[in-house]
Amino acid sequence: MTKRTEFILEGEDFKKLTAAKVMEIDVKSVGPETSCLEIAKTLIKGNFGSVPVIDKANRLLGVVSEYELLKAIMEGKDMKGTTADEIMTESPVSASWDTKVEGLARLMLKKNFIRVPIVVPGERGENLVGIVARRDLIFSYLKALGYESSED
Repeated sequence: MTKRTEFILEGEDFKKLTAAKVMEIDVKSVGPETSCLEIAKTLIKGNFGSVPVIDKANRLLGVVSEYELLKAIMEGKDMKGTTADEIMTESPVSASWDTKVEGLARLMLKKNFIRVPIVVPGERGENLVGIVARRDLIFSYLKALGYESSED
């Protein structure tokens, strides 16, 4: 994934950074018709716990997490025949790309979220433009302090 945090300079004020500066822009997403089996494979291969569900216009429709997948498995649903739109959390919590990192951190802590989709207003809803994980916030904090990933 492309991390915009790589472009944060030492000495930047961490609390003034916005989601646009710290978000991952190459977000793995799925369509509403994607099978639960494919979503499970995507999560395992990508080593993350949730995936945004978007339509062909890149509009954020929902999120499928390990929780929804595990629930579907325990309910005995056919993982090949059940689709994202059947199990996703609709109207997921998201943040605007101009949200300050402090606001993102508060949201993540309050809701116990690991990742938050980042959106911009579109013609018919909110379009997905990135995602911010807790790790992105911590990394951006370190980058603002001058930490280089090649250092120990």
